[in-house]
Amino acid sequence: MGGDMHCVIGCGVNVENSVPTCCINDLVRQHNTTFDTSLTPLTCDEVIARSITKLEQLIGAFQDKGCEEVLPLYYARWLHSGVKVSIADQGLLDATIEGLDDYGYLSVSTKHGQRLSVQPDGNSFDMLHNLITLKVQ
Repeated sequence: MGGDMHCVIGCGVNVENSVPTCCINDLVRQHNTTFDTSLTPLTCDEVIARSITKLEQLIGAFQDKGCEEVLPLYYARWLHSGVKVSIADQGLLDATIEGLDDYGYLSVSTKHGQRLSVQPDGNSFDMLHNLITLKVQ
């Protein structure tokens, strides 16, 4: 790969299917009812176009100024900062999620100030129970 960076991004966005959960246009309709507005429901094409345009802007900012330019935006919408977790490693070790390390892996700190990076290929994440299990190779 040389000096090139390759990134694969995947996501799903529910624009119009109300079942089994909700969709973007359910929120538009709810907003219109609650605030007596008449926002037009979105089409899949509009959501894709807006998403790709925004992604291009973020990639441009990253290329021009580095990750420090986009990380604040990422963290502003990230749900995990400050979450208390238990790390199962020869007993339970209580820790707090701090963010990401320099390589993009989850960074946690223990109550003793130890900072750990946990990698998805080396750990099991059970975020419903706030449990991270370190895999032994």
